[in-house]
Amino acid sequence: MKTRADQVHSLLHCHFESALRALAVARPSEMRRLRLVFNSPRYARATPAEKLSLLDWQVGRLAHDQDIFTRDVFAEVVRRLTAEMTSSGIRHVDLRVGVRMHRWPWIGSLADAIRAFKAAMPGPEALTVSFLGAVNLSKPRDVLDAVSGQVLEDASAAGLLAGLDINMRPSDLAALDLYLGPLLDLQRS
Repeated sequence: MKTRADQVHSLLHCHFESALRALAVARPSEMRRLRLVFNSPRYARATPAEKLSLLDWQVGRLAHDQDIFTRDVFAEVVRRLTAEMTSSGIRHVDLRVGVRMHRWPWIGSLADAIRAFKAAMPGPEALTVSFLGAVNLSKPRDVLDAVSGQVLEDASAAGLLAGLDINMRPSDLAALDLYLGPLLDLQRS
């Protein structure tokens, strides 16, 4: 039987979630606008994928100014995440990270993001983290080409990722076929 202290948690850290957490740190008063989305009839009727899109759109609108994506806000986001997990008895997190860092302009690569995350953590005794590369096969081909190239370049060279987290719709099976080779190469490495 597992005790609370032995719990492992898998956190799907979606792109919108990093913006949401930054918003909560930098401009907590804006969070009430997001609650309106949760309470809307449109959200209640939506499929899980549509709910994610609605939230992503709203968070994008609220977090459109780059002033919230600073090093200090990032460090506070990591500190709060670590505190949230450890206060719940969670000892390990699988963290899904995107390879396109457009929201955090001072982060140049996946390696930079992981180093910044580890540097902001209070210490390895608090929480251990494995990083999973985020691949969304529902994106347009040019975006997938860029993501695929960057994941292979950043992750396989430095051995940064414990795995990949791939999401897709049934209509994205052709994209899976197209990118299966590079994904299998990355899995082998």
